[in-house]
Amino acid sequence: METISVLFSPAASIYSVIVSLESISKRIKDECIITNVRYEQRKLSLQLQDKDTIKAEPTPPAFNISNELYSISLMGYGAKVKQTLTDFINRLFTRQAQALFVIDVPDIKIEQCLLKFGIQMSDFRKPVSEIPKSIEKKNQRSDIASAVTSEELIKQNGRLLIVDFDNLINTCYYATAALQSEEELKKTSDGRYINAIGPFIQRLLKIMRVYAPTHIAFAADGKREDIFRRNIYAQYKAHRDDQEKPAALREQVSLAEEIIRIMNIPIFKVASMEADDIIGSLATRFTDEQCGDVVILSNDKDLFQLLNPKIVQVIKNDKEMTDILFQDEYGFRPAQFVDYKAIIGETTDNIPGIKGIGKKAFPGLLNDFESLEEILLDHSKLEDKYKRYVKHFEAGKESGLLSKQLAMLQCEIPELNNIKMETLKLAVNKEAYKSKIKELELEL
Repeated sequence: METISVLFSPAASIYSVIVSLESISKRIKDECIITNVRYEQRKLSLQLQDKDTIKAEPTPPAFNISNELYSISLMGYGAKVKQTLTDFINRLFTRQAQALFVIDVPDIKIEQCLLKFGIQMSDFRKPVSEIPKSIEKKNQRSDIASAVTSEELIKQNGRLLIVDFDNLINTCYYATAALQSEEELKKTSDGRYINAIGPFIQRLLKIMRVYAPTHIAFAADGKREDIFRRNIYAQYKAHRDDQEKPAALREQVSLAEEIIRIMNIPIFKVASMEADDIIGSLATRFTDEQCGDVVILSNDKDLFQLLNPKIVQVIKNDKEMTDILFQDEYGFRPAQFVDYKAIIGETTDNIPGIKGIGKKAFPGLLNDFESLEEILLDHSKLEDKYKRYVKHFEAGKESGLLSKQLAMLQCEIPELNNIKMETLKLAVNKEAYKSKIKELELEL
């Protein structure tokens, strides 16, 4: 028995539903039988069994479309389910092609093993290049056609995927290098290390399939010794200075950068900045300029301070962290995460924090006070509930304010001011990518 799954986009449209259905269709084995279908928290899961273990003849899969309500049965022989999915996807393509506006899918559910959803027209007009001339002419309305251009649509209905380069390549390397010597790591026939490259590309492509971005960028760290935070506090991440990266990882960092550039995906690196700062800069600009929403791929909790209704972070095991989930877990707002770190400190980055105040003080402190500065402004407000912390805030004021400088992302980066969001549009060079994958002897 085997279970395969795919995630559906949180802001689903017919386009993103097609991407998810195509993704799971590719993993259905012709010789299997699908015996169960589940849909929970935007994840569609199919349970597969060997057809020889099932005696009863399964009901053939089918789909139905009625009054803009779509349903499809995904149970039965694998080969037949795949064909049914192909036909269903073609109908979805046709429906969107005939529409003047982008079609949203607001609600997906499972009822009696049927995947069901309705559709509705969004407020966003499709790019003119995607509208058949006959449909454009038939549906043309002067108030809409003149008011909304294809450029404005992209700005209103886009999605930027920002990938934390160093976090992703390091995670992929150490996950595949555990308990192995460098000699044992996977290499090409000519001796190049690729143990991290395969997982790196697979994770990137998976996230792209699931979230269907219109724009994409990578962000990479500058040299640690050049980071502006070192000028503020010389001990910032100083304990890492002697931790040299393994040769196999250094080689694959360069190779991963080469692959990204070959794919025609921009990668940004600013000498005095960390990847988190670059991510913060691009994410806030994309949303502030009303270009759409943002998906950040990184395990780094420092990025939690960016979360809001338009910015979501994908962390370990493809779990999403949203502003709502953050508040449920921590008990205060994402924007206050920088105050939280400034107070309790962080050993991994050598952020000192304020001694004597630990996690037990939260979420209460940040529910009663907006920020660290507000706490420090008037200690008398601490007297009732937090009297035991008064002396610690008095003694640790300078350390706390310094720590907040270190913890806060620098989203104003002059070196990125001239970057236009339209230059981040997704335009992968598939042929160059395929050629490089073949050269590296990777089977993805």
